[in-house]
Amino acid sequence: MPKWLCGDWLLSQFGKNLRQARQNYRAFVEESDPWAMEDPGRSPVGGFILGGEEFVNWVKETFLSSEKATKEKPQLNALQSGVDIEDIVAATGEMYDVDSDGILVKGKKRNLARDVAIYLSRKHSRRSGKDLGQYFGNISGAAFVVRSKAVAERLQTDKKLKNQIKDIESRIINN
Repeated sequence: MPKWLCGDWLLSQFGKNLRQARQNYRAFVEESDPWAMEDPGRSPVGGFILGGEEFVNWVKETFLSSEKATKEKPQLNALQSGVDIEDIVAATGEMYDVDSDGILVKGKKRNLARDVAIYLSRKHSRRSGKDLGQYFGNISGAAFVVRSKAVAERLQTDKKLKNQIKDIESRIINN
């Protein structure tokens, strides 16, 4: 066996002496059905972490909690935990004294609470535009982005809206 291949531990799982361990390992491999085996490369979390939920959470907390998604590392968006949409809708409803139905039901024009919830969901939830559009009454992803951008543009000049959004963000992020 080449030095770079550390097979001692693996073989030790198949028998006490080396000859018997090799025979048992060979029998194990030959009896295995490759089509019944799960491909570990099929479901890496975020495109690059293989392991169970506990391990993935440990990796996130240990190595990725302070990282920001960039063009070079877009997978970080999916890995970093976002704010629950329900929390965003609840905090927005409190700010504008509107119940969740008043925010989630589409069709009403000039619904600032809805538009703010859409903006904050896009910014903080880490869910796709399609998922968010479905959540907000089955609107298209494009319509969702349009509503979000309208709020972003209004934030440039509207100090009252900017303060309201900061207040909602402080509630949902520190929740």
